[in-house]
Amino acid sequence: PAAAAPAPAAKPAPKHIPGQRRAKPEVPKDESTSMSKVNIIVGTVTEVAEHPEADGLWMEQIDCGEEKPRTILSGLRAHVTKEDFLGRQVVVVANLEPRKMRGIVSEGMVLCASDTEK
Repeated sequence: PAAAAPAPAAKPAPKHIPGQRRAKPEVPKDESTSMSKVNIIVGTVTEVAEHPEADGLWMEQIDCGEEKPRTILSGLRAHVTKEDFLGRQVVVVANLEPRKMRGIVSEGMVLCASDTEK
């Protein structure tokens, strides 16, 4: 019996060449980018408390000029003291789905930045 012919070798995936730009995936023009959907607002921290079940979380009440203050949990205890946080104006991502974190619902996210010289 005749031996079966070997299967043709599969083409290797094209390799990325350093310095060469990769093609960007096409995004339909009628769709917004996810960043364009982010609602960023400013609020004032009116209360700060330690989370009873998480050593790294602050529980904040933040007045964003809405009907009632937002409860927001943030993992900033290692970076910001309670005294420095209280009364400070902060930037809040306001249109996130409320999320339960260790039994308490958080109604947004505080955005932060740091100065590398400090």
